[in-house]
Amino acid sequence: MIGVILAAGEGSRSQDFTWGTPKALLPVGDRTVLRRLSQKLWSLPEMREVNVVVAARDFALFQTQRAADSLVAEFPPQGTAGGLLLGLRWQLSRDTVFVAYGDVVTDLDFRWLADSHQQLCSEPHLTMATYPVDDPWNRSRTTADANGRVLAFSEKPLPENCNLIEYAFSGFFL
Repeated sequence: MIGVILAAGEGSRSQDFTWGTPKALLPVGDRTVLRRLSQKLWSLPEMREVNVVVAARDFALFQTQRAADSLVAEFPPQGTAGGLLLGLRWQLSRDTVFVAYGDVVTDLDFRWLADSHQQLCSEPHLTMATYPVDDPWNRSRTTADANGRVLAFSEKPLPENCNLIEYAFSGFFL
């Protein structure tokens, strides 16, 4: 298994709070968000490497953390898919890839998510961790069928396009 932490976002909605520090490097208790995510990924015995994709402008800040096997500088910004390819160092493999957004603090059981992914089916597929919300217009929204199969995914939809209870994407997928 390969872990990829995507930490190259602009952080435009939290600029007043972060004051130039990437969200992944903000302290939460005694560790940064990045350190917490890295440790959770490394807790999976099948994890072989963890790579962190960062904005080129923040590369030097992340170098001091030593929380990953490699840091990859993203320039220009390439979005989730571009960052993921950089995190895999452009080497597509048959390994399971555990992707974590670098600005999420969670109590999600990574072992449970990885096991659920393996048990769902033998064909290649995507497993997304979601949670129910009553205000999906403030988050990335997923719509699923009765079996949990994702039918649609939208980034911060308009309120009039949402049901009362939807599922939001947590920032973790395999």
